[in-house]
Amino acid sequence: MIRYIINLKNRINYFFSEVHESTMFFLRMPGWLFGTRCRWCLVGVNIFLIIAFVLQIAAASGTGYELKRLEIAINDINKEQQKLDAEIAVVSSLATLKGKVDSLVMVNAPRLKHVDIPATIVAINPR
Repeated sequence: MIRYIINLKNRINYFFSEVHESTMFFLRMPGWLFGTRCRWCLVGVNIFLIIAFVLQIAAASGTGYELKRLEIAINDINKEQQKLDAEIAVVSSLATLKGKVDSLVMVNAPRLKHVDIPATIVAINPR
C-alpha cells in the first residue's frame, strides 16, 4: 500500500513538473507571437481565406449550372438528330424513290447489251 501511495505521489509530482515546464515554455515565447499585431494578422488571414472559399464555391456552383445547361442543349440536339434520321428514312424509302422515278417519265431499259473488246487492241499515241 505504501508503494502505491509513493508511486501516486511521484506521478502527481511528475504531472506538476510537466505543467510548470510547459508554462515556462509559453512565458519564454517572443512577445510578437501573442501581441495584438499577430492577432490582427491572423484575423486578416482568416478573412482572406473565407473570401477565397466563398469565391471558389460560387465558381463551382456556376460551373454546375453551365453543365446543366449544356446537358439540356445536348438532349435537344439528340432529339433533333432523331427527327432528321426519321425524315431521312422516310425520304430514302423504296416507295418514295419509286414514286419519284415514276414522276420523272423515264423509260426502263428492257435489256442491257455489253460490248466485248478484244484484249489485243491498244490505243497508240501517234506522236
